[in-house]
Amino acid sequence: MKTRKRKLWKQAIGMLTVLAVIAFSTASCGDYGDKKDDDVESFKVFVTDLKAKSEEEAKENWEAIEKEYNEKVTAIDQKTDELEDEIKKEYEQLKKDYEELKTKYSAQMKEDDVDGDLQKLYEVVLTNKGDMDLSAVTTSNIVAVYAGFVDIVDAQKDLYTREDWDEVDILWDALNERKNELEDNLSNEQRMKISEDKVKYGTFKTLNKLPAKLEEKNQ
Repeated sequence: MKTRKRKLWKQAIGMLTVLAVIAFSTASCGDYGDKKDDDVESFKVFVTDLKAKSEEEAKENWEAIEKEYNEKVTAIDQKTDELEDEIKKEYEQLKKDYEELKTKYSAQMKEDDVDGDLQKLYEVVLTNKGDMDLSAVTTSNIVAVYAGFVDIVDAQKDLYTREDWDEVDILWDALNERKNELEDNLSNEQRMKISEDKVKYGTFKTLNKLPAKLEEKNQ
C-alpha cells in the first residue's frame, strides 16, 4: 500500500513538473512572440494616427514624423526573419501605406514652397499677387529689385511647372516694362547690372521652362 502511494505521489510530482515546464515554455514563447507583435502593432498605430491627421498638421510636423518612422522601421527590420508570415505581410502593407502618404504630402509641400516663392516675387517687385502696378519700383531701387527677382527664380527654377513659369514670365515682363519707363534716368552702371540679370534670367528660362513643359506633356 505504501509502495503504491509512493508511486502515485511520484507520478503526481512528475506530472506537475512537466506541466510547470510546459507553462514556463509557453509563457516564454508567448512573451517573445508578443514582443515581436507589439513592435508591428506600434507601427500600425503610428500609420493609423498619421492617416487620421489633418494635412496641415502632417505637413507641419513632417520632419518629426519621418524621424519616428525611420526609428520604428529600423527596429523591425532587424528582426523580420523572426516574424510570422502574416505579420510580415501586414508590416509590408503598412510601409506601403506610409509611402503613399509620404508621396502625397511631399508633393503638396513642394507646391506650397513654390507658391510661397511666387508670392515672394511679387513682394520683391513691391506689389501684391496679381497686381501688375509696379510704380513702387524706382530708379533708386530697380537694380536691387532685378537682383532679388533673379535670385528667387534661381533658387526655384528646377521646381517650377509650366504654369509657374508662365506666371513668372508675366511678372518679369511687367518689370521690364517698368524698367523701360525709367530708362532715361538710369545710369550706365545700372543698365549694365540689369543687363547681367536679364542674361541670367534668360538662361534659367531656356534651361528650365521647356523641360517643365515637356514633363507636363508626358504626364
